[in-house]
Amino acid sequence: RPGQNVSVAFSNGDVLQGGVRSNDGVTLVLQHDLLGLLSIPLASVTVTLPDEAQGPQAPPLVTWRGNLSASTTGSIGNTEENKVHSLLNLVRKTPRLRDTFTVDYARERESGDTGKRQTTKDQLEVSWQRELLTPGSPWLPMLIVRDEIDKRKNYDHRGSVLAGLGYGLIDTETERLIPRVGAGLSKKFGAEEEGDILAEAFAGFEYRLEVTKRNHIL
Repeated sequence: RPGQNVSVAFSNGDVLQGGVRSNDGVTLVLQHDLLGLLSIPLASVTVTLPDEAQGPQAPPLVTWRGNLSASTTGSIGNTEENKVHSLLNLVRKTPRLRDTFTVDYARERESGDTGKRQTTKDQLEVSWQRELLTPGSPWLPMLIVRDEIDKRKNYDHRGSVLAGLGYGLIDTETERLIPRVGAGLSKKFGAEEEGDILAEAFAGFEYRLEVTKRNHIL
């Protein structure tokens, strides 16, 4: 099955060890330390589970998941409003780590009785979150590095570094419910009077449900 380490014996006596990437019953795709991905016809080899004493196991598989969403809304009346929001989310997971890369952009414009349009929000936030995964434990130590660019504020961008702890009430490939708490430091850059480094704290929870491969609830 995918992710399992196996030994592959060829008819000439050669033996390779690696991690299974896929197996359709005809062709085995093997991840080898030095040779990379190998497609091997099953009819010409013997596949067995290796003993740990036979050598080091193949490196753990790395998986990537991601989604992109975009929306726009508007209203017409005494005040006209237009809102645009887009979100890119990528998750890289190994048996010990889960990295989440997020790009979040939001823009809002409105016009009053004068008809003059004014941008009331223009914000871009880029973040990287790393969680440490411990097999059999629901606790998730985490580190967050974030940079925020808000053209409606009096600074160029604001960077922050946060550390915290999460608890996986539900943490599967298709559903995730994780409360989190933590604290860290932030600093504004490009302001007329750049402030000192500030301490901040956070608390909240993350919920994600994969309804289908293309539909998610966040």
